[in-house]
Amino acid sequence: MDDSSSWEQRIRKAGRQGRTDEAIELYETLLQQSSSFLTIRHVNSAIDALARASPPRLEQALQLAQSSPCRVNVYTLGMLLNACARAGDAATAQRWLRQANTLFPRNPITPNEVCYQACMTACVQANDFAACRKLFHEALEKGIPLTVIGYNIVLSAAAKQGDWQTAMAVVKQMQAPNSTTPVPDAVTYGTLLAACEAAGQWLQVLEQAQAMKNEGFHLDVRALSSCLHACQQLGRADQALQLLEQMEALPMIDTQVPDAVAYRLALSACARGGKLAEGLRLLEKLETQFSHEEANVVAYTAAISGCESEGQWKVAFRLVDRMRKRGVQPNEMTFVAVLAACATACARQAFSLASKTSTDLSAPKNITSSEPYQQAMKLLRVMKKDPTVVNPNIHVYNAALRVCAEACDLTGAFALYSELLEGPDSSSNVPEGTVSLKPNIVTFGTLMTACERVGSMEGVSQVFRWMQEFSDPPIKPNEIVYGAALSACRRAQNDERSFFLFEQMLRNQKLRPNVATYNTVLLAQTEANTKISMTRALSVFRSLYNSPYTQPNRQSYQIMIRALALDRRPLEAMTLLQQMQQAGFRPDVDLYTCTVTAFEKTGQPAQALKLMEAMRADGYDFYSNGVLDAAFKQGVQIVSSVQRGLETKKVRRSIDTGLPAPRSFNETIAQWIAPSME
Repeated sequence: MDDSSSWEQRIRKAGRQGRTDEAIELYETLLQQSSSFLTIRHVNSAIDALARASPPRLEQALQLAQSSPCRVNVYTLGMLLNACARAGDAATAQRWLRQANTLFPRNPITPNEVCYQACMTACVQANDFAACRKLFHEALEKGIPLTVIGYNIVLSAAAKQGDWQTAMAVVKQMQAPNSTTPVPDAVTYGTLLAACEAAGQWLQVLEQAQAMKNEGFHLDVRALSSCLHACQQLGRADQALQLLEQMEALPMIDTQVPDAVAYRLALSACARGGKLAEGLRLLEKLETQFSHEEANVVAYTAAISGCESEGQWKVAFRLVDRMRKRGVQPNEMTFVAVLAACATACARQAFSLASKTSTDLSAPKNITSSEPYQQAMKLLRVMKKDPTVVNPNIHVYNAALRVCAEACDLTGAFALYSELLEGPDSSSNVPEGTVSLKPNIVTFGTLMTACERVGSMEGVSQVFRWMQEFSDPPIKPNEIVYGAALSACRRAQNDERSFFLFEQMLRNQKLRPNVATYNTVLLAQTEANTKISMTRALSVFRSLYNSPYTQPNRQSYQIMIRALALDRRPLEAMTLLQQMQQAGFRPDVDLYTCTVTAFEKTGQPAQALKLMEAMRADGYDFYSNGVLDAAFKQGVQIVSSVQRGLETKKVRRSIDTGLPAPRSFNETIAQWIAPSME
């Protein structure tokens, strides 16, 4: 008979090669021929063979352990729990872990870190993540020193749940100085990346990848793929291309690296990041290095979507022809991307036409005769005529509506909406397998944008009426719909309707207007330049200033300061100048200019002089500004006259005569007025 180690090796080899019955036959032969020759290592090897069976033979493994003539040990229990882990049987694993002493009454076993880690793995395989975390904390409370494998298992549970915050907390615990926890390894960081990726925390993916590199770990294929996914979502084209180069430098393994998925992610990142040329080069690589199953409709659609930001509608149509020649059929989203490129081209042409024919660049310019508009509408007609190729769904119609909006074709947009309502599948009860043409919130947002482009208040009212007609389910205006409607009010110079809609929006506690929306309303009110509109503007600004969700930006302050100065309210303009600086925005010289001018027009040149002196103390040069320089010289003359006791008919005595010269702008404001909007 061979020696003990030889038998052990034969049993282990058979088990690991999937020859389970042969491994058990070897074990039983050894048991029958010489039980005294049998050791616990033979038993554990046989249990390992049963664990590796497909499916794992749990009960047979337990019976083998319980009937063993050898004294079982903690490794035996670990092998049994590994079998449960391979089977994904969390309930059996937890029962055996808890009942270790009753399972082997002759040989009481105290579970160690290997046992707990195997049981935790079984819980993860069974998607019982709460049980995994419970076992993790239980082991720590008992003082069982889990290895980095144990920490990585609980990280894996968090990753599968998309619980990136728990994953981050575990890693920070491992990173803590003077900690008794194991040091993170490459698997730790890779699993953390997966957790952040599953949760859509794209910035965290990239930050943790950088932390991984800072710790001296190289990004493997999985980590690089997570980073590429993050770049694709964030539209970081340059970073995606760098990651792709890193992936290309990795050693070749069984499958090609980078694979087609990596190229598609990088291509999509280029499309979203405005790198059309780079995206097209990646598409060429996909076409030459992979089959058309890999260079598929997703890849071509991503490349076509890259045409949108640059308005390259001709390139988009050429790419459709190219993919068809390669046997790849476009789908609805492909044509959505084509229409989006046409819409951008229309917007650019409308702006260009306005800049050539009018001093008002916001003036609507109908360009329905333009080639991108005509080709977009032709494409939609072709799809409607032959739905066997691509049956246009609501997403296609929404894209076509945007083309109408950017071409300033409100009539065409409303006509398309009527087509939707007349369609047989626009109702709420759409049969299964039928393409839905039921309008959604994007539909109404795009229709409202069409109204905004031409400043049609009648159109705004019509879109709101259409939305009210939908009741199953009801479609309520969101921030985008209101934002477009408010912009339409401004374009139509209807400040009263603008304020009414804004108040209506604020009454809906589910809506969160952003600073751009606030600024649109502020512009509508201040451009009206009436007493009541200025009162409304101050009310809107107070609402913005006190909002828990957003705060004034540079434009917000600029709008109000200019308006207050124009309304000859320089002290209030000065208050906002102070608040603007406190908010971290450095006021432009023109804001000082208009405020100084307002002081002069209200008979307060000395105030203007002190403001300019404070400006100089803060590092501003006003000598090169004609208005400020003239005001400065006039202020010096007036102050000199006052100091000599002379009276002047040009200006009444300043309310701040006798105040010491301020050292800085903020000190000037503090002396004049408290920072309050009330």
